[in-house]
Amino acid sequence: MAGAPVSYPGDLDAPHSWSYTGDTARTLIAAAGNEASWGRAWHVPSTSELPVRALARRLAEAARAPEPRLGRMSRRELEEIGRTDSIMAELPEMLYLYDRPHLLDASSTVEMLGVAATPVDDVLMEMAAAARNVPTAR
Repeated sequence: MAGAPVSYPGDLDAPHSWSYTGDTARTLIAAAGNEASWGRAWHVPSTSELPVRALARRLAEAARAPEPRLGRMSRRELEEIGRTDSIMAELPEMLYLYDRPHLLDASSTVEMLGVAATPVDDVLMEMAAAARNVPTAR
């Protein structure tokens, strides 16, 4: 939000399914309360399938922040960070999740559990307000 350069460990232009925390909670509650949901996995409806670059631009616009300055982390950078951070050490082998489109089909969650994604602009406005320390109407 301050305009500083940011590095991301994957393709900045690959479409990616993004889930809002509130939608994740609503999906868990809906699945727990529906006996027909037991025994299978449920995808949380995606608030957006925008690539990182586009999503960062939209967040900057919502926050009235400078244009994002994004770069891609190299595998070597990731491995170097992983030497001192056990979580980041796992990332190089998971890069396939970030190097190409990563899209989820949550249509059965929407149809069977009645959970729909929160619109991306609502989520971005909430995030922008939180970054400014301003309460939202949610």
